[in-house]
Amino acid sequence: MTQPRTPMFGLEPLDLLLAAGRGQPDARALLRSLTGGREVTAGHLREKPTLSVIARLTEHSGEGLWWAAGLSAAQRVKGAKARKRATALGVELAEHAFADGSILLVGPAATDPRLADADRELAATADIAPLPSSTLNYNPWRRAVRIHEAHDTATVVKLARSPLTASAAAANAVASSGGPALATRVSASGRLLLTPLASPDSAQPVDTQTAGGLLARIHTQAPLAESPSLAWRAHLSASVEQLSRLVPEHGNAVRALSRSLEGRLAQSPQHPVFLHGDFSRDQVLGDGGRGVVVDFDRHSVGAPGSDLGSYLAVELLSRIDAEPDGLHRPSDRLTAIRDELLSGYLEGGSGARTRHSEPTLDEIEAWTALHLLARASEPFRACAPNWRDDIAQRLTMIADLTLAGTEERA
Repeated sequence: MTQPRTPMFGLEPLDLLLAAGRGQPDARALLRSLTGGREVTAGHLREKPTLSVIARLTEHSGEGLWWAAGLSAAQRVKGAKARKRATALGVELAEHAFADGSILLVGPAATDPRLADADRELAATADIAPLPSSTLNYNPWRRAVRIHEAHDTATVVKLARSPLTASAAAANAVASSGGPALATRVSASGRLLLTPLASPDSAQPVDTQTAGGLLARIHTQAPLAESPSLAWRAHLSASVEQLSRLVPEHGNAVRALSRSLEGRLAQSPQHPVFLHGDFSRDQVLGDGGRGVVVDFDRHSVGAPGSDLGSYLAVELLSRIDAEPDGLHRPSDRLTAIRDELLSGYLEGGSGARTRHSEPTLDEIEAWTALHLLARASEPFRACAPNWRDDIAQRLTMIADLTLAGTEERA
């Protein structure tokens, strides 16, 4: 008698999504059948080990987004709200049951059960609802960002499962003090955020030097009373736990790197400032030719090097993805990006009342490594065909960058 196969991570729906990412024919065929015959790619994976997995399915045609929810036998009851939401919209969710008692539910993004309350508020917002929209970002069962355009006006709309009141307060505090942010209004529930742009063409990225100048101005903002302290130790611990589970063969190296980073960051001078918390090129727009910073969901108070390191980590990985040869000389690439960012940062802060000492190159390097470590698992979340090897490459790169920085300072 054939024994049932043990899922790699204790949840068959997760195995299916990863197999589809590898191009496994049966897995791809099943996803195709669950999306009405559409070819889709899974990504934005988010899991609770052995319990559930949430993913975004993107149509190859670029015309549609779907959510997929894999629920263990113990979590299947959570599918009831999703079915209720879909039924109210006249849509029947696709469902597949697995031998381990788990299920995979799939539905169009419009049926996302965790965004239902925000969607209802949006429908009741008279100056927004009738306008055509396009989706800028979608993280299933968590948030969606859309842009609504009409003639010469545009509004960025964020819908979320959790209140965005603190994010709006931070953006409005920066804007009211003359800083590079846009005034934002929030709905009664806090789950809907509306940000008017100067024009439909405003949502354009800016260069790294400009981003550095805008960040310097953000760091002169007085922290809000409700701004939390940066919990970098907790973030580091979470990265280590996940990587040790995904690629256990690299667990010792990950833990050693973590100990090194924790020691360096703990010894860094403490000069806390108001932090954006998730700073990258995607969070900076060339609104009206002046440049603004958006999305203050993760604002906090902490070392300025954290925001700088966040930008550098995202930018380095983005450029390596665009030009894979850059992986062979990441230190040269990182140095070039860092110099461009710091050029704008130092210039941008020169005319403002300084609230902190400038971070040293050693601090920036350590923060960059921390943010790179946090993103080392991205190939897994993207269901990349060779995600294990890709994670290993990222870990090697982080170690090499840390070593190169040590030699540079010697």
